[in-house]
Amino acid sequence: MKHFINQKLKILKKRSSFVIIFFSVYFIGFLLGIIFSKRTESIFYINANNYHIIIFDVSISPIKCVINCLFSGTLLTVSVFAFGFSKFTVPLETIIIFYRGLVLGASAILFFTFSGVIGLLTFIILTLPCNLLITSGLTVASVLNYNCILTGKNKTLTVLKNCLIGLTFTLIASLYTFLILTTVIRPVNLIF
Repeated sequence: MKHFINQKLKILKKRSSFVIIFFSVYFIGFLLGIIFSKRTESIFYINANNYHIIIFDVSISPIKCVINCLFSGTLLTVSVFAFGFSKFTVPLETIIIFYRGLVLGASAILFFTFSGVIGLLTFIILTLPCNLLITSGLTVASVLNYNCILTGKNKTLTVLKNCLIGLTFTLIASLYTFLILTTVIRPVNLIF
């Protein structure tokens, strides 16, 4: 296992420029999400608003939030898997990461607009780390997939392993969501 992790870390260091590109795309999406967060007809506004409702509605079970996080992260990882087989489709993974940045940027503004300081703290404590974890997993899987294509080792099993690494980040984000919701966010929401 240690050899496997060291091997993947070595590839990520070698392809660090791709990691930087993916996170730059994510950051640009985040900034544009902040700028265009007031456009109520946009799909990322609707997604951010739905996410805000799920987090702040105390009648919604934390388990449902965790399942939602796990489901959306899994769908994104399946998309990365589907795009991971061709040098023409791997760059499309940046669209997924860009979109995640848009929704996160819109969420930052909506959380503050709708819930004030509590919303901003919730965004910083829960939403930001969770999204960064999932996006990191998607980025790692995408860069490793792209490396497979560049080195000619484009095997289905390798791409699957890379996506399982990405899915591990989603699992960690889901557990983090449950922990923070049950120990911090929901108790505070009940008080206020």
